[in-house]
Amino acid sequence: MVRKFKVKVKGEIYEVEVEEVREKNEIGGVSTTVATTTTVQAPEVTSTPETPRKPQSKKAITGGTEQVKAPMPGTILDVKVKVGDRVKAGDAVVVLEAMKMENDIMTSVDGEVKEVLVNSGATVNEGDILVVIG
Repeated sequence: MVRKFKVKVKGEIYEVEVEEVREKNEIGGVSTTVATTTTVQAPEVTSTPETPRKPQSKKAITGGTEQVKAPMPGTILDVKVKVGDRVKAGDAVVVLEAMKMENDIMTSVDGEVKEVLVNSGATVNEGDILVVIG
């Protein structure tokens, strides 16, 4: 039996055919049907990959500031920065406990901390602004 599927890879949609081959085996005088192989016909690539672009920093997108937001609900365990501190992209600014795990919440831009909107022990929801960096 041949089944057709549509698969999306990096925005490109490919049609894939999968063939299931069954054969009969006889084990101890009893005839059984066993699926033995599955073959996939590889899609033919018709386009060339895009040239990777340098991502535009959030600092440029938001007009000079980044709002570091809570990615999930939880409790603030530690605030690692204060107003006026200089941070680099990838620096942890807050430690958030969610589902009994400690998560470092990091900034994606270089800049100066303009506002710290949470304190240790605070409960936050997904999307709440924790720190503003400019």
